Amino acid sequence: MFLRSLQLQHFRNYGALKLDFPDRLTFLVGENGSGKTNILEAISVLTSGKSFRGVPDQELVQEKQSGFYLSCTYEWQSSHTLEMGVQVEGRLQRRIKKDGKVLPSRAALIGNLVSIVFSPDDLEIIQGGPTARRRFLDALLSHRDSAYLDCLIQYNRAVRQRNTILKEIRNNRSRLNMLDPWDRSLVELGTRITGQRKKFLSEYEPILNESLNQISGGKDSIRVSLFPGESDSELYRKAMQERRMRDVATGSTTFGPHRDRLLFLTQDGSDKDVQFRFSQGQKRSLVLALRVGQFYYLKQYIGRSPILLIDDVIRELDYKRRDYFVDLLHKCGQAFFTTPDLDGLESAVQATSARIINVPDLHSAVTDSKSQ
Repeated sequence: MFLRSLQLQHFRNYGALKLDFPDRLTFLVGENGSGKTNILEAISVLTSGKSFRGVPDQELVQEKQSGFYLSCTYEWQSSHTLEMGVQVEGRLQRRIKKDGKVLPSRAALIGNLVSIVFSPDDLEIIQGGPTARRRFLDALLSHRDSAYLDCLIQYNRAVRQRNTILKEIRNNRSRLNMLDPWDRSLVELGTRITGQRKKFLSEYEPILNESLNQISGGKDSIRVSLFPGESDSELYRKAMQERRMRDVATGSTTFGPHRDRLLFLTQDGSDKDVQFRFSQGQKRSLVLALRVGQFYYLKQYIGRSPILLIDDVIRELDYKRRDYFVDLLHKCGQAFFTTPDLDGLESAVQATSARIINVPDLHSAVTDSKSQ
């Protein structure tokens, strides 16, 4: 898989920008605030339909503009185009196309241009709350299997509908038996989601540990678990029934995949979550192993190398982890880096042919073209 070109209009701090990518590695160099991460963000939006920074579409629009437009060309077996146009004035409107044909939703983007983002915020997967871990798990599985994503969307919609009824019951505007059809739907969808999560984790754990083993020099290994992770439909139904009155009192569904916890457990004899046992250096190693493992898993499963989007991460690594990362560059297909400068990254640049883009020059070029 190879991204050949990218076009931005009224996106973040770019009025108009068109870039071609003839090289396998591209370094986007510039100080903080210059807009280098915005280019990676645009690629990620065309990958998943939303920003990896977790912000709404309204925040992606250039100041004083009513919308943005993104497009790219990429190669996978043949040449393809992706386009997204968003209008935020009045009612939010979004139009997405692949090869000129309109796609029904943002979810339909997933699985076309596949990318993996390495970000300093990834540390939240380890030391943040369970939401960040579930988001990591669901994003990875969604890129692997569009059916999983469809099931997850249906499940989340059913949870919202059930929560609405729970609030109505609490306010004496509905009856308990109104929950029955939604409970049946959640049991069916929830067990399917949890079953796929468990199957994936059993496949992913050895890949993750292989990466972690290499990064840590054989010192660290972990066990991955899902709690409570109920995938038996009868036990799932019973758990929901037992929590009904509690759910009515809180007005929310308290059991299911949206409440499961992804656990990274140490294998040092304590069997405790790494959040409480690993040093900061060990956590950074695990974060790197998570993303590298994601790369190898998706490459193996979908039969192509995902594009790597590396947002100012390499400089944070010590030399040992940096060497491991540079080794990954020899095996990946295409990668994009953001960095304030190339100090300390000479080996990565020299490892293979790379294009270096000075991001401030992009803004100067646009300004010069307007003045002519």
